[in-house]
Amino acid sequence: MTKKLNDQEVRDLKYVFQLLDNNGGDGLLELEDLRRALSLLGFKIDFKQLRQMAQDLEHSRVRSASHTAQRGGIAAGGGSSKPKTDFQGFLHIVASLQETAYDFYEELKQVRLSM
Repeated sequence: MTKKLNDQEVRDLKYVFQLLDNNGGDGLLELEDLRRALSLLGFKIDFKQLRQMAQDLEHSRVRSASHTAQRGGIAAGGGSSKPKTDFQGFLHIVASLQETAYDFYEELKQVRLSM
């Protein structure tokens, strides 16, 4: 069964994300902060598994950005040795842990409009 995150869930997740953004509000969570956020939400995940999820997400984004650049779009910079996750990645990880399917681009657009 799949479920779409509602506006309130996305706002709550944004609050948790911002609460644990300990790097001067740079909009990125380091793995330890990400693990803490997931723990607050009731998810139990080991550090190795979380690191793999973050790296897989980053590799997916790099491939997507490369495809966008080939079509004339702007590509974001590549990965780093210390994976960090933005809010979009955080939503993706939470949804995958919940086995939730959703259109996170539409969700992000709605969050930005409500802020």
